[in-house]
Amino acid sequence: MSTLRPAGDGPFPTVIVLNGFGGGINKVRAAAYASRGIQALALGYFKVPGLSSYISNTPLEYFEKALDYVIDNLRPRGGRPAVGGQSRGGELTYLLGVI
Repeated sequence: MSTLRPAGDGPFPTVIVLNGFGGGINKVRAAAYASRGIQALALGYFKVPGLSSYISNTPLEYFEKALDYVIDNLRPRGGRPAVGGQSRGGELTYLLGVI
């Protein structure tokens, strides 16, 4: 997990960035958001140290905890973050819409 913040004082609009089937943490995409005034949490959910090597072994509760973390600690403008992903991460955003 990596948080990138824009310059200045918040609160900022916030997005949780999910990578695709390749796994890992997408710091490049998060940095692109931050450069445009959007706070970004690049969240790894598989193929990162301490987590599963397989996408199918990630419980949805993991993402619920991440949402709670963002709301409680990053304090997004408007109270809730957006969630964005590419490839399989994009599919995951649909599932997270019901949490």
